[in-house]
Amino acid sequence: ISNFVQSWKGYDNEPINPHVQQDSAEFLQLLIDRLEQRIPGISSIFTGKIEHQTVGVSVPYEKKNYETFVIFPLEVKNHTKTSDSIKTFLLPDRFECNDDEFGKFDALRYHHIVEAPKILIVQLKRFNYNLTTNEREKINSFYTFSLSLDLSPAMKNQDENAIYDLCGIVQHTGSSNK
Repeated sequence: ISNFVQSWKGYDNEPINPHVQQDSAEFLQLLIDRLEQRIPGISSIFTGKIEHQTVGVSVPYEKKNYETFVIFPLEVKNHTKTSDSIKTFLLPDRFECNDDEFGKFDALRYHHIVEAPKILIVQLKRFNYNLTTNEREKINSFYTFSLSLDLSPAMKNQDENAIYDLCGIVQHTGSSNK
């Protein structure tokens, strides 16, 4: 076992077990957090911002809030390529909203990227939780991505240049239960 593995500790400050499967996105987030402690400001090159806009379907309700991200997740289920996944990101979520002024009402929540990171980290969401079996299931369907990704359709300001070149891939092999 390498010196790195022997000295690496998780968020709980306990040594990790290299024989237990770890989530690569969680590991990467922890690595960036640790780098930020040693090189202040380094995480800003990976950080973007999403605007969530909630709109009432039958009432004049509108609210915006913002979320920063380091890892941009894309749906894979029922998709074959990144452009399809970006279109799904743009679809509004429909839900029942509860507000002091309007009470309960149907609402739509739209999502757009308002600040693209300098370096984009994408996570393909290849696992789905099955409510019937109460287990995670790996999505093994065919999925393509090109050597460049145009994120402009997901940007609030679509004139903003948000084109990224692929420079690395982490691929999980095995099942979701290992």
